Amino acid sequence: MASTQLVLLGVPAFVGSVTGPTTIAFTIDEAIYGPPNLISVDLAKNTSLPPAQWATVDVDKQTTGGYTTIGPTFNNGQYVGAVYLADRLVTTYKTQLAAWPPPPDARYQYQALLRADEIGNVTRYHGFKVQVASAAVGSLIEVLAIPVGSTAPVGIGAWIDLSDAGYSDPKANGFTTIDATSPVGTVGALFLSAAAMEPDWPPGIPKIPHFLGT
Repeated sequence: MASTQLVLLGVPAFVGSVTGPTTIAFTIDEAIYGPPNLISVDLAKNTSLPPAQWATVDVDKQTTGGYTTIGPTFNNGQYVGAVYLADRLVTTYKTQLAAWPPPPDARYQYQALLRADEIGNVTRYHGFKVQVASAAVGSLIEVLAIPVGSTAPVGIGAWIDLSDAGYSDPKANGFTTIDATSPVGTVGALFLSAAAMEPDWPPGIPKIPHFLGT
């Protein structure tokens, strides 16, 4: 079945320049500023646009369901927070983002994935680092979450049905790396939908860069 997808990367954002109500430039480090380090976006070009226009999206939306926290308009918007950048801008600004994320984190821990089917229904996933806790039973597997900024799993495990795309993005799509054959102890990526995210699991939702304290 045909689908459209959009990949976004969450980064810290310290607004350094406002050029319009929704057009700004920011850096990912408050101690490093100036034109060579700025990333320019239009916050109005966000994921509230229909899938047919995702090629023009700059950032994730700031409203319910989105992860961007700066803005949404200026000069009254939030100047410090997080921006989820569309993958095309991640490529454009690869120099500015070369050191992101810092160790021990993996990039997928800050990635959001939106996938729309042929009639426009959108499923939103987010990447998490997990460790396999128990051998799979059919398509069910128990995993422990490893939060951003950590190398060790925390809390109790959760059972995930890897065959249900409404809960986890299948490994065949190229983002999730855990599958039913993964041995106990395997650490890898698991992209979960909002439907699979319980209030306290996985930890760290929404995925705002942990050192911002939000």
